[in-house]
Amino acid sequence: MNNFKNVRGINCQLYLNHSSKQVWNVISTPNHLNLFHPFCKKNSVISWEETSHIDELEYLNGIKYVRIFTKWIPFKGYELKIGKRDENQSYVVWEIKEIDITNCTLSITVYPHLLSKYPKIISYLPFKLIIKPKLYNYLFSVISGLKYYLENKYKKEGYLNAKALISTSKVIDSVEKTRVDMRIRIDKGQKVKIKKIAFYGNKKMSSKRLRKAMKNTKQKNLIRVHKRSKYIEADYEEDLVNVVNTLKEKGFRDARIVSDSLIVNDDKTVDLNITIEEGEKYTYGTINFLGNTIYSDEQLNQVLKIKKGDTYNGVELEKRIADNSDPDAFDLTNLYQNNGYLFSTITPVEVSADG
Repeated sequence: MNNFKNVRGINCQLYLNHSSKQVWNVISTPNHLNLFHPFCKKNSVISWEETSHIDELEYLNGIKYVRIFTKWIPFKGYELKIGKRDENQSYVVWEIKEIDITNCTLSITVYPHLLSKYPKIISYLPFKLIIKPKLYNYLFSVISGLKYYLENKYKKEGYLNAKALISTSKVIDSVEKTRVDMRIRIDKGQKVKIKKIAFYGNKKMSSKRLRKAMKNTKQKNLIRVHKRSKYIEADYEEDLVNVVNTLKEKGFRDARIVSDSLIVNDDKTVDLNITIEEGEKYTYGTINFLGNTIYSDEQLNQVLKIKKGDTYNGVELEKRIADNSDPDAFDLTNLYQNNGYLFSTITPVEVSADG
């Protein structure tokens, strides 16, 4: 750091509605620049241990910089050198200051190596007219990337109306260090409620039954109190799978989601429109076991518990062969492996009964 004391620095300070621990957990994570850096193609770890932190930042234009962390203070920040391998390096300081248990500031100061070998009086104009504006725009872009990351972090938790409000002000102190003070305020807004879930294309199974299959995505209902009608993308994606599985359990082997859409209403609620294709309803035909020399067909059928004419249930079939949700389940795989045949394999082959 001593070598950079005479270098003009640019500082950006952020006020965040997050605890110092939360901020540290993000910026100390391996590959953290992948989360919000707008010009980062890839941030990969070279060494990330208790006493050694080194990574590589590859920009979208293909330029690669190595970051060598020279000082690491948990929950306080770190200092690092950045530059191309075996070339001049700039110095960067990240510093976290706690305001209270839920708020803190993050200060990032960059000491660029450009023009550092020239006297300040000579480098003043190039720094003022070229380097400073470019670094300012660079820092602003990085902060905008952080804004996007924070907004989407809350949206994944159901806050679709979240907004990050950014205000900046430039400060020039007595030693000509340029600072950009930036404050980010996250307005999470209200969690978005689902007004209506509509299904299209279903002819054999009712929309009510399909909505019931969605375990964590529910439309508004004054009677229901245990499950709220908030929209969370991860839960919704999981429930689309539940819808398809419910159809498959009832014999619709080829069921699939054709399309789905989210409509934002004027009252800030959303409608979910889901188009499905049920396909034909299947039943089981003749079940033949091939390659079984240890157990008879009758013994295997006692475990499989599926008869000719039963409604096809793809989900249940998988469980009867190998129930991954229960290692002690009474299924065909355990029947063999519990009796010493550890490398046995059971592969169902479905063929049309029409030939």
